Amino acid sequence: MGVFTGVLGGIIRDMLARERSILLKREIYVAASAAGACVFLGLQGLGFISVVSALAGFICVLIIRGGTIMFGWRLPAYRSLPGRDPEEIMK
Repeated sequence: MGVFTGVLGGIIRDMLARERSILLKREIYVAASAAGACVFLGLQGLGFISVVSALAGFICVLIIRGGTIMFGWRLPAYRSLPGRDPEEIMK
């Protein structure tokens, strides 16, 4: 749920500001949140207490985002189909 609300809020912000969505950039943003959520849910499924699961999920997100900032980790960028310009869609 946190990933969904974070992503939706970012999309709304970008649309109102008429900027290219962060989801279409090479920034590791959603992937870090999704990885942290998967760690949390996986540990909960294995029977760990909530505090341990939440801390492990938080550390996972922190490591991924920290690596993005410190080492320049990036995901592949979105490439639009020929004849479709994302900037034109946002106008």
